[in-house]
Amino acid sequence: MITTSSSPSNSLRLLLAACALSAGVGCAENEISVYIRQMKAPTLQGTTCIISQDPTTPFILEGTLDLAFKTHYILSPLIHSNLVSRIDTNANRTESNHIIIEGYVVEIHEDSPDGPLYAGTGFTNPFSVYQSTVILPGAGGNAGFGAGNFEAIPGQIGEALYQDVCVTRRGIVRPAGLDPNLCPVPIYNTDVTKRLVLGVSAFGHTGGGVSVETPKFNFPITVCCGCLVQFPTATSTTAATDAGAARGPSCAAGTVAATPAICYPGQDFRVDCNLCATSRPDLCQPFGYVPPTSGMITCGR
Repeated sequence: MITTSSSPSNSLRLLLAACALSAGVGCAENEISVYIRQMKAPTLQGTTCIISQDPTTPFILEGTLDLAFKTHYILSPLIHSNLVSRIDTNANRTESNHIIIEGYVVEIHEDSPDGPLYAGTGFTNPFSVYQSTVILPGAGGNAGFGAGNFEAIPGQIGEALYQDVCVTRRGIVRPAGLDPNLCPVPIYNTDVTKRLVLGVSAFGHTGGGVSVETPKFNFPITVCCGCLVQFPTATSTTAATDAGAARGPSCAAGTVAATPAICYPGQDFRVDCNLCATSRPDLCQPFGYVPPTSGMITCGR
């Protein structure tokens, strides 16, 4: 669920009161007790996408959203907690230093963290997304970790980006002379992009009732139109030309893999054309290609 918010209510910006919350830990050694450490890269195990809470497993430094595939973007922040356990069975004291993350505040800037907020009609920016995550205190002097998973670019903003990058700036071009009723594949200008920086902070409270909000984590994302489709040489052939324009490689329709090779097709990682040659021929086939069932599917917008 997404709601408008410039800041969550009753939130403490930084958990700098480490002395009050962490037994036996000095404030000088804990400038920030809870923060977003990195953005995780989901991994596919069988048919299930897994978000690891281990900071040594794969993570991403920046993202890519291919608007030709989809208009929303999923982030998986790993939250690091330096709060130590306060449980004491001998003193009948329950744990109060676990953290319950309630959601995230997201602000989307253009070009840089200090750039203008991305603006448009039908959405607000910044906004809040409510998604729960629990982080237990670390044991044996180690930190505690918890991984979240939420929609950081919602569809409303993604649709505005599509109109901006793919339509107005001609990231997708449908040349004159091609019959739109036959659903030919358009030209994707993959060098037409837009740079965004997402400022993300998590908010919630400890088991002891102390409100907490992490410092802002800036995460850059490049949006494009058709840039993540990949035509592997081993599975491609050279197509004929169409109206004097080279079609480029064509994907062998019908050789789609049984399961997707990545978790979220259309973001961050390239998509083998064989995974979408029949389901998205308007995107995963070369310019000018006309699907045999073009009258039954929608190509483009």
